Amino acid sequence: MSKIQQILESRIFDAGGKYAEGSVAAANQILEGLSVRKVSRTIQSEEISIRDLFDSFVVSKLRAEGKDIGPILNGHSTAIAEAIVTSQFPRLISRMSEVTILDNYELALEGVDELVTPVENVKNDWAYFSRITGQDLPELTYEAMAYEETILGEYEVAIKLRKYGRVLKLTKEMILADQTGKLQEQCRNYGGEMGYHRQTEILESACTRISTKHEGVAADNLRINGTSYAVYANSHAAYPGSGGEANDNILVTNALGAAGVAAAVLQLRKVKDIHGQGIMIRPTHVIVAPDQEAIGKKLYVFAVEPNLTTTTGGYIDPNLFKGLYKPMVDLGGTDGTWYIGEFRKEIRYCWGWKPLIDAIVPQEQALTHDVALLIRCSYKGGCGHVDHRFVLKSSA
Repeated sequence: MSKIQQILESRIFDAGGKYAEGSVAAANQILEGLSVRKVSRTIQSEEISIRDLFDSFVVSKLRAEGKDIGPILNGHSTAIAEAIVTSQFPRLISRMSEVTILDNYELALEGVDELVTPVENVKNDWAYFSRITGQDLPELTYEAMAYEETILGEYEVAIKLRKYGRVLKLTKEMILADQTGKLQEQCRNYGGEMGYHRQTEILESACTRISTKHEGVAADNLRINGTSYAVYANSHAAYPGSGGEANDNILVTNALGAAGVAAAVLQLRKVKDIHGQGIMIRPTHVIVAPDQEAIGKKLYVFAVEPNLTTTTGGYIDPNLFKGLYKPMVDLGGTDGTWYIGEFRKEIRYCWGWKPLIDAIVPQEQALTHDVALLIRCSYKGGCGHVDHRFVLKSSA
């Protein structure tokens, strides 16, 4: 007897032999065991068979109701779809798929979401932010004296959200022949591709490269009051809300290396707010292109010669920066372009909804394509800059 069948029989026994009540309790127990949070998971998706779920929660349900199971076991597509829709099967397949997809989605992100500050539950296709215009200084205020006011919204930054998704099909053949491995492989592959998709979306936005994810157009720059401005420029003095400060965030003839990183950090130390006051920027990440990957990794290694106690070259303390090496993203051709900064202060990822997996019974496709269940995977989000002062672009 399988683990699923054991759970079902135990819950039916607890319910006094009532299948309807016991099957709901069993499904809830399985869903709890298949927790999306790995630390809470007591059942692994690999332990579950599609056919086992079908027999336990669809075929057994019909038996308990005294209905004919012949059409289902003989592969009648419409009968299978009609039986599935009133059972616990869609909920369980949905969670089984969700766990596999999200596990592989998280692996594929490879830490790139550390570059963004998330913004939750955006209701529209655009997210709007008050332009960061400076660190308004606290003013000396005497007794009975009014406080100085800061008005939000004089300058507005916008980030566009887009919806992405795909539908995976579970056919009657996959159920009856118990092709669990095929479904799991589809979910693993799609989860990985979804993670790579969002990873590329974030990196292309961070580096303002030509986008392959944003409807085939150039990645969004800094949109202020409806006008698009370049994030990386030698002068931002004319930008709305800049206070006339140039805040040059492009360095040329500055190759990736210990000296190049030092020069970039020094440039970031010169950044000022609209009052001419310095801004505290703690660079957290270095992003390099494929042609710079070997050099970037060497910066994180002590180059110690055999039998010597001194290093032979500069290095970056890995406790100060994290390196991101992304061969799938064009960061600027072969000119040795790289980026450094405190990305989370500058870039927002706005969620309409996070990756959502649900199961739908398609009555029409059951008749025409032998599809028993559709597993829909989607998310809606958008990535963009709300400032230009916390990240620097450098090239050799």
